[in-house]
Amino acid sequence: MKNNFNWLRLLFSTLVIFSHSFDLTGNSDFLFDLTKTTSLGAIAVAFFFVLSGYLIFQSVENSKSLFDYFWKRSLRLFPALLVMLCFSMGVMVLLNYKVVFQKDFWYYLPNNLSLYNVQYNVPGMFVNNPYPNATNSSLWSLAYEFSMYIVISFLFFIKSSITKRNLLILGFLISVCLTAFNPNYLSSFFNTINLESILFYKLSALFFGGALMNFVKFRFNWLLFVILLVSLAISFYFGVFHITSSFIFPLLIIPLGEDYFQSFQLPKKLGDISYGVYIYAFFIQQVFMSFLNLSPILLFTLSTIVTYILSYFSWHFVEKKMKRFKTIYSPQLQSQ
Repeated sequence: MKNNFNWLRLLFSTLVIFSHSFDLTGNSDFLFDLTKTTSLGAIAVAFFFVLSGYLIFQSVENSKSLFDYFWKRSLRLFPALLVMLCFSMGVMVLLNYKVVFQKDFWYYLPNNLSLYNVQYNVPGMFVNNPYPNATNSSLWSLAYEFSMYIVISFLFFIKSSITKRNLLILGFLISVCLTAFNPNYLSSFFNTINLESILFYKLSALFFGGALMNFVKFRFNWLLFVILLVSLAISFYFGVFHITSSFIFPLLIIPLGEDYFQSFQLPKKLGDISYGVYIYAFFIQQVFMSFLNLSPILLFTLSTIVTYILSYFSWHFVEKKMKRFKTIYSPQLQSQ
Protein backbone atom coordinates (compact mmCIF):
# COMPACT_ATOMS: atom_id res chain seq x y z
CA MET A 1 0.00 0.00 0.00
CA LYS A 2 1.38 3.37 -1.00
CA ASN A 3 1.74 5.91 1.81
CA ASN A 4 4.28 8.19 3.49
CA PHE A 5 4.62 6.40 6.83
CA ASN A 6 8.09 4.92 6.27
CA TRP A 7 9.83 8.17 5.44
CA LEU A 8 7.88 10.04 8.13
CA ARG A 9 9.10 7.58 10.77
CA LEU A 10 12.66 7.96 9.52
CA LEU A 11 12.28 11.75 9.49
CA PHE A 12 11.06 11.77 13.08
CA SER A 13 13.79 9.43 14.35
CA THR A 14 16.40 11.59 12.58
CA LEU A 15 14.86 14.66 14.18
CA VAL A 16 15.51 13.05 17.57
CA ILE A 17 19.19 12.69 16.60
CA PHE A 18 19.29 16.34 15.58
CA SER A 19 17.74 17.49 18.86
CA HIS A 20 20.02 15.30 20.98
CA SER A 21 23.04 16.64 19.09
CA PHE A 22 22.49 19.92 20.92
CA ASP A 23 21.84 18.35 24.33
CA LEU A 24 24.88 16.08 24.12
CA THR A 25 27.22 18.94 23.24
CA GLY A 26 26.04 21.01 26.20
CA ASN A 27 23.59 23.14 24.25
CA SER A 28 19.82 23.20 23.65
CA ASP A 29 17.99 23.01 20.35
CA PHE A 30 16.52 26.17 18.87
CA LEU A 31 12.88 25.18 19.46
CA PHE A 32 13.46 24.87 23.20
CA ASP A 33 15.32 28.19 23.20
CA LEU A 34 12.36 29.73 21.41
CA THR A 35 9.46 28.17 23.36
CA LYS A 36 11.05 27.22 26.71
CA THR A 37 8.50 24.37 26.83
CA THR A 38 9.44 21.70 24.28
CA SER A 39 12.20 20.58 21.94
CA LEU A 40 12.37 19.14 18.45
CA GLY A 41 13.09 15.74 19.98
CA ALA A 42 9.98 15.93 22.16
CA ILE A 43 7.90 16.90 19.12
CA ALA A 44 9.30 13.92 17.19
CA VAL A 45 8.42 11.52 20.03
CA ALA A 46 4.90 12.99 20.12
CA PHE A 47 4.59 12.36 16.38
CA PHE A 48 5.73 8.77 16.93
CA PHE A 49 2.95 8.18 19.46
CA VAL A 50 0.35 9.58 17.08
CA LEU A 51 1.57 7.25 14.32
CA SER A 52 1.74 4.37 16.76
CA GLY A 53 -1.84 4.89 17.90
CA TYR A 54 -3.06 4.91 14.32
CA LEU A 55 -1.15 1.78 13.25
CA ILE A 56 -1.42 -0.25 16.47
CA PHE A 57 -5.20 0.09 16.41
CA GLN A 58 -5.07 -1.58 13.00
CA SER A 59 -2.84 -4.29 14.46
CA VAL A 60 -5.46 -5.03 17.13
CA GLU A 61 -8.15 -5.14 14.45
CA ASN A 62 -6.17 -7.54 12.26
CA SER A 63 -4.99 -9.91 15.00
CA LYS A 64 -6.58 -13.35 15.23
CA SER A 65 -6.16 -13.53 18.99
CA LEU A 66 -4.83 -11.44 21.84
CA PHE A 67 -1.75 -13.66 22.01
CA ASP A 68 -1.26 -13.19 18.28
CA TYR A 69 -1.36 -9.40 18.80
CA PHE A 70 1.20 -9.34 21.63
CA TRP A 71 3.41 -11.84 19.83
CA LYS A 72 3.62 -9.55 16.78
CA ARG A 73 4.24 -6.49 18.92
CA SER A 74 6.97 -8.28 20.89
CA LEU A 75 8.72 -9.46 17.73
CA ARG A 76 8.80 -5.88 16.51
CA LEU A 77 10.11 -4.47 19.77
CA PHE A 78 12.40 -6.90 21.60
CA PRO A 79 14.76 -8.69 19.16
CA ALA A 80 16.29 -5.47 17.78
CA LEU A 81 16.43 -4.02 21.29
CA LEU A 82 18.26 -7.13 22.55
CA VAL A 83 20.85 -6.94 19.77
CA MET A 84 21.34 -3.19 20.32
CA LEU A 85 21.91 -3.70 24.06
CA CYS A 86 24.42 -6.49 23.42
CA PHE A 87 26.20 -4.32 20.86
CA SER A 88 26.31 -1.42 23.34
CA MET A 89 27.76 -3.59 26.08
CA GLY A 90 30.45 -4.86 23.69
CA VAL A 91 31.42 -1.30 22.79
CA MET A 92 31.50 -0.35 26.48
CA VAL A 93 34.03 -3.12 27.14
CA LEU A 94 36.19 -1.85 24.27
CA LEU A 95 36.04 1.69 25.63
CA ASN A 96 36.67 0.73 29.26
CA TYR A 97 37.29 -2.95 30.04
CA LYS A 98 36.98 -2.25 33.78
CA VAL A 99 33.19 -2.00 33.43
CA VAL A 100 33.03 -5.82 33.44
CA PHE A 101 33.85 -5.65 37.16
CA GLN A 102 30.82 -3.46 37.80
CA LYS A 103 27.62 -5.30 38.72
CA ASP A 104 25.61 -2.53 37.03
CA PHE A 105 27.22 -3.50 33.75
CA TRP A 106 25.69 -6.98 33.96
CA TYR A 107 22.32 -5.53 34.99
CA TYR A 108 22.30 -3.28 31.93
CA LEU A 109 20.84 -5.89 29.57
CA PRO A 110 18.03 -7.32 31.72
CA ASN A 111 17.07 -3.93 33.15
CA ASN A 112 16.67 -2.26 29.78
CA LEU A 113 15.11 -5.31 28.18
CA SER A 114 12.42 -5.19 30.87
CA LEU A 115 11.38 -1.74 29.49
CA TYR A 116 10.08 -0.65 32.90
CA ASN A 117 13.39 -0.56 34.75
CA VAL A 118 15.49 1.49 32.35
CA GLN A 119 19.13 1.78 33.39
CA TYR A 120 20.51 5.00 31.99
CA ASN A 121 24.11 4.69 33.11
CA VAL A 122 26.95 2.27 33.75
CA PRO A 123 29.59 3.51 36.21
CA GLY A 124 32.74 4.56 34.38
CA MET A 125 31.05 5.23 31.05
CA PHE A 126 30.91 8.71 29.47
CA VAL A 127 31.79 10.42 32.75
CA ASN A 128 33.63 13.28 31.03
CA ASN A 129 31.10 13.91 28.27
CA PRO A 130 29.27 17.27 28.16
CA TYR A 131 26.14 15.21 28.98
CA PRO A 132 27.81 12.91 31.52
CA ASN A 133 27.11 9.29 32.47
CA ALA A 134 24.04 8.67 30.29
CA THR A 135 24.39 5.67 27.97
CA ASN A 136 21.07 5.68 26.13
CA SER A 137 18.43 8.11 27.32
CA SER A 138 16.15 7.42 24.34
CA LEU A 139 14.97 4.15 25.89
CA TRP A 140 12.59 5.86 28.31
CA SER A 141 9.75 5.99 25.76
CA LEU A 142 9.59 2.24 25.14
CA ALA A 143 7.81 1.52 28.43
CA TYR A 144 5.13 4.11 27.63
CA GLU A 145 4.77 2.65 24.13
CA PHE A 146 4.32 -0.88 25.45
CA SER A 147 1.89 0.38 28.08
CA MET A 148 -0.28 1.78 25.30
CA TYR A 149 -0.09 -1.60 23.55
CA ILE A 150 -1.59 -3.10 26.70
CA VAL A 151 -4.28 -0.43 27.12
CA ILE A 152 -5.53 -0.56 23.54
CA SER A 153 -5.50 -4.38 23.51
CA PHE A 154 -8.75 -4.35 25.53
CA LEU A 155 -10.50 -3.20 22.37
CA PHE A 156 -9.92 -6.70 21.01
CA PHE A 157 -12.89 -7.89 23.08
CA ILE A 158 -15.20 -5.19 21.67
CA LYS A 159 -16.99 -6.17 18.48
CA SER A 160 -18.92 -2.99 17.81
CA SER A 161 -16.99 -0.41 15.77
CA ILE A 162 -19.07 2.41 17.27
CA THR A 163 -18.31 1.24 20.80
CA LYS A 164 -14.59 1.11 19.99
CA ARG A 165 -14.73 4.64 18.63
CA ASN A 166 -16.61 5.90 21.70
CA LEU A 167 -14.16 4.24 24.08
CA LEU A 168 -11.24 5.84 22.23
CA ILE A 169 -12.94 9.24 22.44
CA LEU A 170 -13.47 8.69 26.18
CA GLY A 171 -9.84 7.67 26.68
CA PHE A 172 -8.65 10.65 24.66
CA LEU A 173 -10.77 13.16 26.60
CA ILE A 174 -9.81 11.70 29.98
CA SER A 175 -6.12 11.84 29.05
CA VAL A 176 -6.41 15.45 27.86
CA CYS A 177 -8.30 16.51 30.99
CA LEU A 178 -5.81 14.83 33.31
CA THR A 179 -2.92 16.43 31.42
CA ALA A 180 -4.53 19.83 31.82
CA PHE A 181 -6.00 19.69 35.31
CA ASN A 182 -4.59 16.81 37.34
CA PRO A 183 -1.33 15.45 35.87
CA ASN A 184 -0.32 13.88 39.21
CA TYR A 185 -3.43 11.71 39.45
CA LEU A 186 -2.41 8.14 40.37
CA SER A 187 1.23 9.24 40.39
CA SER A 188 2.04 6.80 43.21
CA PHE A 189 0.77 3.90 41.08
CA PHE A 190 2.79 4.97 38.06
CA ASN A 191 5.87 5.42 40.24
CA THR A 192 5.68 1.75 41.21
CA ILE A 193 6.23 0.81 37.56
CA ASN A 194 8.78 3.58 37.00
CA LEU A 195 6.52 5.77 34.88
CA GLU A 196 5.56 9.42 35.31
CA SER A 197 1.84 10.11 35.39
CA ILE A 198 2.12 13.42 33.52
CA LEU A 199 4.06 11.79 30.68
CA PHE A 200 1.66 8.86 30.56
CA TYR A 201 -1.37 11.14 30.17
CA LYS A 202 0.30 13.33 27.53
CA LEU A 203 1.44 10.39 25.45
CA SER A 204 -1.80 8.44 25.85
CA ALA A 205 -3.76 11.45 24.55
CA LEU A 206 -1.55 11.49 21.46
CA PHE A 207 -1.85 7.71 21.07
CA PHE A 208 -5.64 7.75 21.40
CA GLY A 209 -5.79 10.71 19.03
CA GLY A 210 -3.86 8.75 16.45
CA ALA A 211 -6.08 5.68 16.93
CA LEU A 212 -9.20 7.81 16.45
CA MET A 213 -7.94 8.91 13.04
CA ASN A 214 -8.92 5.43 11.83
CA PHE A 215 -12.50 6.70 12.07
CA VAL A 216 -11.79 10.08 10.44
CA LYS A 217 -11.02 9.82 6.75
CA PHE A 218 -9.94 12.85 4.78
CA ARG A 219 -7.13 13.49 2.37
CA PHE A 220 -4.09 15.62 3.00
CA ASN A 221 -4.77 19.27 2.25
CA TRP A 222 -2.06 21.92 2.14
CA LEU A 223 -4.41 24.68 3.34
CA LEU A 224 -5.45 22.67 6.39
CA PHE A 225 -1.80 21.75 6.99
CA VAL A 226 -0.81 25.43 7.11
CA ILE A 227 -3.78 26.29 9.33
CA LEU A 228 -2.77 23.60 11.81
CA LEU A 229 0.84 24.83 11.85
CA VAL A 230 -0.37 28.37 12.54
CA SER A 231 -2.60 27.00 15.32
CA LEU A 232 0.46 25.33 16.85
CA ALA A 233 2.38 28.60 16.78
CA ILE A 234 -0.51 30.36 18.50
CA SER A 235 -0.74 27.63 21.15
CA PHE A 236 2.99 28.09 21.86
CA TYR A 237 2.41 31.81 22.33
CA PHE A 238 -0.45 31.30 24.79
CA GLY A 239 1.28 28.47 26.65
CA VAL A 240 -1.33 25.79 25.90
CA PHE A 241 0.71 23.65 23.51
CA HIS A 242 0.67 20.67 25.90
CA ILE A 243 -3.13 20.58 25.49
CA THR A 244 -3.68 21.64 21.88
CA SER A 245 -1.00 19.31 20.50
CA SER A 246 -3.19 16.30 21.31
CA PHE A 247 -5.87 17.70 18.99
CA ILE A 248 -3.61 19.14 16.30
CA PHE A 249 -0.92 16.47 15.85
CA PRO A 250 -3.24 13.63 14.74
CA LEU A 251 -4.90 15.93 12.18
CA LEU A 252 -1.47 17.09 11.06
CA ILE A 253 0.35 13.76 10.78
CA ILE A 254 -2.08 11.02 9.81
CA PRO A 255 -3.45 12.60 6.58
CA LEU A 256 0.15 13.39 5.64
CA GLY A 257 1.09 9.76 6.27
CA GLU A 258 -1.88 8.37 4.37
CA ASP A 259 -1.02 10.41 1.29
CA TYR A 260 1.72 9.41 -1.13
CA PHE A 261 4.58 11.65 -2.24
CA GLN A 262 6.60 9.80 -4.87
CA SER A 263 9.58 12.13 -4.57
CA PHE A 264 9.94 11.39 -0.84
CA GLN A 265 9.82 7.61 -1.01
CA LEU A 266 12.78 5.74 0.43
CA PRO A 267 14.71 3.14 -1.59
CA LYS A 268 13.18 -0.29 -1.00
CA LYS A 269 16.63 -1.73 -0.36
CA LEU A 270 17.01 0.57 2.63
CA GLY A 271 14.10 -0.99 4.51
CA ASP A 272 12.30 0.38 7.55
CA ILE A 273 15.27 1.52 9.63
CA SER A 274 13.48 4.07 11.82
CA TYR A 275 13.27 1.91 14.96
CA GLY A 276 16.95 1.06 14.73
CA VAL A 277 17.79 4.74 14.28
CA TYR A 278 15.83 5.60 17.41
CA ILE A 279 17.38 2.99 19.70
CA TYR A 280 21.00 3.22 18.47
CA ALA A 281 21.53 6.95 17.97
CA PHE A 282 21.95 8.26 21.52
CA PHE A 283 24.60 5.67 22.40
CA ILE A 284 26.50 6.31 19.17
CA GLN A 285 26.44 10.04 19.84
CA GLN A 286 27.84 9.55 23.32
CA VAL A 287 30.63 7.38 21.91
CA PHE A 288 31.58 10.16 19.49
CA MET A 289 31.54 12.77 22.26
CA SER A 290 33.80 10.61 24.46
CA PHE A 291 36.56 10.99 21.87
CA LEU A 292 35.88 14.29 20.10
CA ASN A 293 34.77 17.78 21.00
CA LEU A 294 32.17 18.18 18.26
CA SER A 295 29.75 20.95 17.36
CA PRO A 296 26.04 20.01 17.29
CA ILE A 297 25.94 19.94 13.47
CA LEU A 298 29.11 17.86 13.14
CA LEU A 299 27.89 15.43 15.81
CA PHE A 300 24.56 15.16 14.02
CA THR A 301 26.23 14.46 10.69
CA LEU A 302 28.69 11.84 11.90
CA SER A 303 26.31 10.05 14.26
CA THR A 304 23.53 9.96 11.66
CA ILE A 305 25.81 8.24 9.14
CA VAL A 306 26.95 5.59 11.62
CA THR A 307 23.46 5.12 13.06
CA TYR A 308 21.92 4.67 9.63
CA ILE A 309 24.49 1.97 8.83
CA LEU A 310 23.82 0.10 12.08
CA SER A 311 20.07 0.48 11.60
CA TYR A 312 20.33 -0.91 8.08
CA PHE A 313 21.92 -4.07 9.46
CA SER A 314 19.41 -4.14 12.31
CA TRP A 315 16.51 -4.12 9.86
CA HIS A 316 17.88 -6.61 7.35
CA PHE A 317 19.49 -9.09 9.76
CA VAL A 318 17.20 -8.83 12.81
CA GLU A 319 13.89 -7.00 12.40
CA LYS A 320 13.00 -8.17 8.91
CA LYS A 321 13.95 -11.77 9.70
CA MET A 322 11.66 -11.73 12.74
CA LYS A 323 8.69 -11.10 10.45
CA ARG A 324 8.76 -14.74 9.34
CA PHE A 325 7.74 -15.74 12.88
CA LYS A 326 4.73 -13.41 13.05
CA THR A 327 2.21 -16.10 12.16
CA ILE A 328 3.84 -18.98 14.01
CA TYR A 329 1.13 -18.92 16.68
CA SER A 330 -1.72 -18.03 14.36
CA PRO A 331 -4.82 -20.11 15.20
CA GLN A 332 -5.45 -20.48 11.47
CA LEU A 333 -2.03 -22.11 10.96
CA GLN A 334 -2.40 -24.36 13.97
CA SER A 335 -5.68 -25.73 12.67
CA GLN A 336 -4.19 -26.73 9.31
